[in-house]
Amino acid sequence: MAHAQDVMQVTAGFLLDQVRDARQPLDLLDALISVTVTQANVEMLMRDLDLQRTYATYNAPPPDELRRPISINAVAQSLQLPFETVRRRIARLSLFGAYRSTREGVYVPELLLKAPGHRKALRSAYDRLSALYGRLLAMGELTEIDDFGPRWEGDPPLRAVGRISSEYLLRFVEPIIGELGDAVNATVWLEILRSNTEAGNGVGWEEVERRPVGISQVARRVGVPVQTVRRRVEALVAAGACARAGRGVFAPAETLRRPEFMAIAEKNRSNLERMFANLGRLGVLAAWREAIEAKVRAA
Repeated sequence: MAHAQDVMQVTAGFLLDQVRDARQPLDLLDALISVTVTQANVEMLMRDLDLQRTYATYNAPPPDELRRPISINAVAQSLQLPFETVRRRIARLSLFGAYRSTREGVYVPELLLKAPGHRKALRSAYDRLSALYGRLLAMGELTEIDDFGPRWEGDPPLRAVGRISSEYLLRFVEPIIGELGDAVNATVWLEILRSNTEAGNGVGWEEVERRPVGISQVARRVGVPVQTVRRRVEALVAAGACARAGRGVFAPAETLRRPEFMAIAEKNRSNLERMFANLGRLGVLAAWREAIEAKVRAA
């Protein structure tokens, strides 16, 4: 079994790529707000395996009557963003049909989730999650997660897998937001962590060479203005979450050894196991494992 910090570094890259795909053509804040609203809207489906299966494929989006609105205040609290920032952004995108408002709150309408770009994002997330599953198995993780079954047959359950993956994303960033202040700080820090270690070639988290990353590269990757990232990095350095090296910045191993970051890494492992257990119940892991075993036999 790998160290929890190694697992967190691997999954950080997966989640950052997922946010990147989900935000096109939105900026980071709009994307995080959209994921939070969309996931809250389908909470009912997450608790009912039959409903998950019924509305699993791309051609079976859950209808608006099954979407539970979420209040703007709840979205703001979840991401630790100012209420007015969230209200203003939701109001602006509502003019283009991205949200609909009710007395209970807002929801993302079914029509928006039928757009061709959304299908591409769901397919990308599905394939990326399958690759993550294989990588974690190779690291000795998920050994106690059963395939459950029955094996999923037919069109891939892009929507169900996307919902399960988005639930994990929000669970993953929640304790990091609590530690670093808000969702933007959390995303910037995760990108620094990913960029520092992506050339590690499997070296453990304590031994890997942490290559400093420039502010402009972080800004480009997360889709945030350079000046905003610069201010956020200053706050992260002041909090001891990052350190400067020349013109770059990195997340030092000393930071990851702190009890609060060790706890975040262990919680991430638990949330990963929860996500893959849900995928197993859906029948997805059986199909993915067959594909992995077929590649091994063909090698």
